[in-house]
Parts: sequence; C-alpha cells; structure tokens
Amino acid sequence: MAKRFKRRRDGRVVARLEDTEIALMARLFADVQQLLEPDVAAVVPSWATELGLDDLAGDPDRAARPPDDTALARLLPDARRDDPQAAAEFRRFTERSLRERKREAHRTSLDVLSTWADDLDATQTMTTAQAHAFTTALTDVRLVLADRLGIETDADAEALHLREPEEGDPDDPAAWLAMVYDFTTWVQESLTDVLLSALPEQGDGRRTPPPV
Repeated sequence: MAKRFKRRRDGRVVARLEDTEIALMARLFADVQQLLEPDVAAVVPSWATELGLDDLAGDPDRAARPPDDTALARLLPDARRDDPQAAAEFRRFTERSLRERKREAHRTSLDVLSTWADDLDATQTMTTAQAHAFTTALTDVRLVLADRLGIETDADAEALHLREPEEGDPDDPAAWLAMVYDFTTWVQESLTDVLLSALPEQGDGRRTPPPV
C-alpha cells in the first residue's frame, strides 16, 4: 500500500508506491495524455507558425469550439463562460499550447514512473519540478475520472468517498473508477502537502523540509 510522500534534506521528494500502484498510475497518465492529443482538424501547420500566421491556418471554427468529449472539456475549459465569443477567440489562440503543456506534464510523470518501475528496490525519488508535473498530471486524471463518475460538486465527491465498499459490485466499472478516484485524490493530497511544506510561511522564513 502506498505511503505518504516525504521530502529529504537534499530537497528531493520521496514516494513509496507498490509496483501495482505504479502500473496503475502509468496507465492513467498515458490514457489522459492520449486524450489530450491535438485535434487534427484544428492543428496549425509548422509553416504557419514560423510565419506568424497561426490564426490563418487549420480550421478556425473547429479550433474555437469546446471539445465534444465532456472530460476533455473539463481539461480545456472555456476562459469566459459569460462571453462565448471571447471564449472562442481565446481558445483558438491558446488551446494548442495548453494541450502541449499538459501533455508535457504527463510525459515527465511517465518518465518518473518508468524509472521507479525499472528498479523497484531503489528509493523512489523525484525533483521538485518533477513533483509539480506529477501534481498537474494527477489533477488532469482526477478531472477525467470525476467526469466519468458524474461528479459535479464537492458533495458528489464526498458521497463517493463515504460509500461503503460492499455497495459496489467488484465487477462494476463505476465501482472500480470510484476506488481509483479515491486513491488518486489521496496521492495528490499527500504530494501537495509536501510541496506546500517547502513554501515560506507568512511573515516568517522558509520552512525546513521534514527529513525522511
């Protein structure tokens, strides 16, 4: 069973995940990374980017529309819900770069997990930068899971967390997704706590990271 993340004195973040948990998270990150693949019809050719003509290439109408997949729409939300036209213009110029930044976070996280999987006896560590990417990837995973589970509010998430295990059929995909959502939530909270512990306290100096 996974244990909470900690920070070493050298600044690296230490994880304690089992091989099955590493494999599960790698699968989740890879699935979301694939979901974030650019929409081919809205992709801007390289020649247009080089000439500064991003807005004249590809399918501008397609690039300005929110994704049809509701989970992807959570990952790439409208910037302005009160102004559809402004939201469409903003999306047309920013969605491609947002997708790539998110995909880069998943690539970084998958590289970390691959390193851990290659040597299960070694100490599982990552840099602060990798930990931030890991947190971003976990956020994306949880957004997708929340969409698939129909979680819209904090109350929905709380009800899912409090549900008794015997209420769900172990062969029910929704029950499995609920357990995965709960697990990834715990992992993200643990990692976020470690990252926040290194921030300066208000009106005080920098906290000393807790030793392992």
